[in-house]
Amino acid sequence: MATAGLLLLLRSRAQVGACNALRFLCCRHLHLQGLLDPALKPLPSLRCGSETGSLSPLQCRSRPFASSAVGDDELISTLSDEIEHEKENCRVAEEEKKPPPKPFSIKDKVGVEEVYLHRSYGQEDISIACLFQPKEEEQAEDAGEDQEEEVDDEEQPAPSVQMTVKVSKGGDDPYLEIVCHTSGEDPVIESVTFKANVDVADLPYEGPTFSDLDDKVRDGFQKYLISRRIDGNLGSYLLNYMFHKEQREYSRWLQNIKAFIAK
Repeated sequence: MATAGLLLLLRSRAQVGACNALRFLCCRHLHLQGLLDPALKPLPSLRCGSETGSLSPLQCRSRPFASSAVGDDELISTLSDEIEHEKENCRVAEEEKKPPPKPFSIKDKVGVEEVYLHRSYGQEDISIACLFQPKEEEQAEDAGEDQEEEVDDEEQPAPSVQMTVKVSKGGDDPYLEIVCHTSGEDPVIESVTFKANVDVADLPYEGPTFSDLDDKVRDGFQKYLISRRIDGNLGSYLLNYMFHKEQREYSRWLQNIKAFIAK
C-alpha cells in the first residue's frame, strides 16, 4: 500500500511538472512575441492546478483586440492621406464642368460606373453608354537576360472610353448596337449588331466579326457615326469627363471605406 501511494504521489508530481513546463513555454513564447502583458512575465515556479500558484486565462492573456485596433487606425490614417492627395491633385477645372457637345445630353449618377448620353436624330433615338477603361501596364515580352526592350511612351496603351451606341426607331425593338472605343479621337468600331425581338430560346445571328467586313462597309459605318456627331469632338470630351468621373468615384469609395472602418 505504501508503494502504491508513493507511485501515485510521484505520478501526480510528474503531471504538475509537465503542466508547469508547458505553461512556461507558452507564456515565454507570448512574451517574446510581444503579445504578453509586460507586467506578467513567465513564472516557472507557479504550479498548474494549485490554489495559490496557478495562472488564470485572464492573467496570461494576449492582446489581439488591441492589435486589431492599431491596424484599423493605421488603415484609416492611410485612407485619409490618400483622400487628401486626391483632393489636391484631382481638382476639376471649370472647362471640365462643361456640358457635352450639342445636341447630346448627359446622365451621370453618383456611385454608378457608366455615364449615359442621349440625343435624337430624325426619327432615331440614340443613347450611348460610356465606361472608362484605365490605362493598363504593358507587359513586355521576355527577350532574355542580356536583352532589354525599351518601349516609347507613345507606344504605351492609353486610357480610353468604351462606348455602346444604341440606335432605335420608335421603340426598343429592333435596334442597332455599335460597340466602339475612343482615346480622345474618332471612335474605333469593334462590333455592329442588329438586335431584333426574337424568342429567348433562339440563338440569333447578330452579324459577322467587324474586322472581317469589307473596307468600304467598315468605312460606311464610321461615316454613319460621324454623321450623328459621334466623332472625335465627342471622343475628346468623353475621355476628359470619364477620367474625372473615375477620380470622383475613387475618392467617394475611399471615403465610404474609411467611414465604415471608423464606425
